[in-house]
Amino acid sequence: MSMALEGEAIQVARLDEIPNRGMKSVRVGGREVLLCRLDGRVFALPSRCTHRGAPLIDGRLEGPFLRCPWHGVKFDVRTGVRVCVPDCVDLRVTRARVIDETVWLPAPNA
Repeated sequence: MSMALEGEAIQVARLDEIPNRGMKSVRVGGREVLLCRLDGRVFALPSRCTHRGAPLIDGRLEGPFLRCPWHGVKFDVRTGVRVCVPDCVDLRVTRARVIDETVWLPAPNA
């Protein structure tokens, strides 16, 4: 699902498609984005780890932390901040808007 509307936002998923404390991968503007849901809030992250490019959808959510499946790097999904080694850069996180049980992200060119 990817519908442009709502000004400078794009509809990317229904809230019920993302389990609470779970993840869903979506395509936005030709790139893959990982949606993480924590108690009603949804955060959008790059789909690949900044360490070695592992697919984060294969990782594990441990509370607010996402553990990379390859080398165990942990990121806080609320901020993107790396909370343990190995050496890599933080993730850029976008807070999604949830309106009427629909998840919206800023449009790619907004």
